[in-house]
Amino acid sequence: MKQIAIILFFPVCLVIAAPIRQISAGELLHDGRDHWSLMDKSPLNRQLHEQLKSADQQFRLWQRPDSRFAFMVDASSGGQQSLPGTRFDQTRYHGFFIFDSYGSVRLFDSLDINLNLNFLNPSFCDGYRKSFQLLGGMSIHFHRALFNLIDSPLIFHALVMDLDTITFGEGLLIEQLPLEGFSFAFQWRDMSLSAQIAARVFWHYDDLLMIPLAFFDGRISLLTAIWYFTTPADNSVPDVQNVVRTSNNVQNFFPYFGVSGHYDWHDAFRISGEYLARVKDNQWSSAALFRADYKKDTADAARIHLGYQFRYYGKQFAPLANLSAATTAPQIPAREDTYVTNSFEYLPYSPWFHQVSHTVMSEVQLNLTRQFQLYYELECWFRWAFNGRNDNRVLFFAPEKRAPGHWQELFYDVGFRYRLFASLPHRIAVFVSNKWVASDTQAVTPMSIRFVTEPLYGFELEVFL
Repeated sequence: MKQIAIILFFPVCLVIAAPIRQISAGELLHDGRDHWSLMDKSPLNRQLHEQLKSADQQFRLWQRPDSRFAFMVDASSGGQQSLPGTRFDQTRYHGFFIFDSYGSVRLFDSLDINLNLNFLNPSFCDGYRKSFQLLGGMSIHFHRALFNLIDSPLIFHALVMDLDTITFGEGLLIEQLPLEGFSFAFQWRDMSLSAQIAARVFWHYDDLLMIPLAFFDGRISLLTAIWYFTTPADNSVPDVQNVVRTSNNVQNFFPYFGVSGHYDWHDAFRISGEYLARVKDNQWSSAALFRADYKKDTADAARIHLGYQFRYYGKQFAPLANLSAATTAPQIPAREDTYVTNSFEYLPYSPWFHQVSHTVMSEVQLNLTRQFQLYYELECWFRWAFNGRNDNRVLFFAPEKRAPGHWQELFYDVGFRYRLFASLPHRIAVFVSNKWVASDTQAVTPMSIRFVTEPLYGFELEVFL
């Protein structure tokens, strides 16, 4: 542990070292959303005042710059049904409404209290109000300039409980994942040092400490992470109570070290990469990511995004000794607006196999009129899994998926959207897709699969307040 403490202390020394320009006050803390994809993005449960001031949020009803209160809502209603002539089952969200509300009170200039209340009913077929659910998240955000260091302020952030959407580095380990825990960060000019502690990431008894040291507004980051597993509850405890831990003792931990970076050209082209190594019991296992994106926005005519990503996860890179299914929650339709290519799909099989993948992403939004839009979202995923020469273990994912081996998958979402008003984003959408969020009766039930991959059609009315 002394060696780990020295490694974690070393970035603190670097923070006090390099004179670089000051970070913009309007930037959002730990914004883990993918801003290169054209897929929809939900608000973050923090810094609502800053979000409302951004150019793409000027349609919101609450526009009071001097108010200590901020408020916004993403509301929708619709369904996900079988195509005529097919025998596929409808999804859990076959007739739903969602009222995703965000509120913030700025008690002082340096303290925000934020509350995200997501009211939803996934199935009108269950009966009047029977399946109604409320998902709630609260975050307390303290932010203050502590003192000036070489004529630039050292800013401290503390974010408690709802971390919302988190991406660590460029997404090799954690990408666009809703997490809860604690976050502490220091910003000085265009450098930052932060520590994020998240609980219940992919398994019942895991905790993840992430420590990125970022330079040049995050264009280069030194990464340190430690994945902890605490002692599980006794076998006599019912599954529904497994979230109650009987001990605070750390049963095992897995340290990761690496580097990530990205570079943008004129907001049109980006390349990014990340390398991480897991060092455990004198064994070194690696993973790497490379991604390239091109985005073109031709004002009112069309928006285009083309992307490619390569991923490699070495054998025993995951924080596991044996195969173990990862699970995630909550499962709500907003999570369909992320790529299927995600560490969630690789880590459970890492104890047995090396894994390599190539993914091609494409999204187009074509505005035929000011109100009528055709669009599609496409993700082509090619995967390989292989093990060592003396390792004969075989795993069947499904009848057509065998490891070691290779397979490919195609995910699509194509349809049209009609704006109810030419100058406002409220819209009706009708589309066909094979990527639907996989949910149990309750959206908070952890699921070992993220998506239902059957061709269905959806219809949706969306209002943004």
